[in-house]
Amino acid sequence: MKKIKDLKNIVLLVLSIFFVFIIYILIARCNNAKPNENTKHVLNENTKKTTEEDINLKYVPIVISTNNNYIYPAVVSMTSLLENSDKSVFYKIHVFVSNEFSEKNKDKLLWLETKYKNCCLEFVDMKNMFNDAFVSGHVTKETYFRLKIPSILSEEKKCIYLDVDTIISKDLYELYSFNIEKYYIAGVPDRIRGIKDKERENNLGVPLNRYINAGVLLFNLEKCRVSNIEMQFEKFINERKEISLHDQDTINAVCYDGIFDLPFKFNVQLCCDLSNESPKGVIKKEWDEGIENPVIIHYPGTKPWNSLTWYATKWWVYAKHTPYIEEIRLKYKHSH
Repeated sequence: MKKIKDLKNIVLLVLSIFFVFIIYILIARCNNAKPNENTKHVLNENTKKTTEEDINLKYVPIVISTNNNYIYPAVVSMTSLLENSDKSVFYKIHVFVSNEFSEKNKDKLLWLETKYKNCCLEFVDMKNMFNDAFVSGHVTKETYFRLKIPSILSEEKKCIYLDVDTIISKDLYELYSFNIEKYYIAGVPDRIRGIKDKERENNLGVPLNRYINAGVLLFNLEKCRVSNIEMQFEKFINERKEISLHDQDTINAVCYDGIFDLPFKFNVQLCCDLSNESPKGVIKKEWDEGIENPVIIHYPGTKPWNSLTWYATKWWVYAKHTPYIEEIRLKYKHSH
């Protein structure tokens, strides 16, 4: 009997050690990719407790930038991402914010962790970074935050960046899986500015068919760090005090010889009427597929929460999936 009891104790001990090991792996998984200590950014520690099955999930790091005024578009965009995600894919969402971002709005985003098991959120306080950067129109300093991704996600090899004026219609593991080993970055040709603006080509020295939209990007973070791309971004911004398209011009000018063109379906830009004619830089077959079966819908022009535009009803569908639909309706009551 004593031997049986001892055997049971040994089995219990082994199981306990195994369980502790599993918990350690899960916590490490959610807390990896912390920023380089030299950046001195503060992370929000209120991250979701993962469950035992998460250890077998595929992993995709996502980065978004937002502010207090864009909290609802950010929530709706991430809701669409997780509603349409493959549950075998785990999304770690890094939210880049300035120090003005309220705790109340952090809580609005953290709601996602309570509804979706395959995600966790981490807030990166960018403090006063880019306070002196050139901004115009509806563009704010937060648009520049993406330029710091390589150093902040210092332990990641790749990541996806998304503007928050987007709706994600399908899982993004296909996008994340593109082989861009030889490139700094991957993106979709810009719908308008890469086609018509000859002046931009002359000013930036970027061929029109190499000019991408910066609203959806796949970063090769390892190559960006090796080539010190962030320093080149900073140099370009300092030399061009009033670049007309801000971070997008910066990315295209610095990285143009290391850009991989993504299929149009990964950034269907609704900034104009979607005619049957595909823009230069976009293959007709890819254009048709993108229109018929978009993976990411992007609203770089007229916003769906402000007026009725192409696919505006789709944005409101995902707004209704959030617990903030009445607040959203009240804020944008003139458009819905």
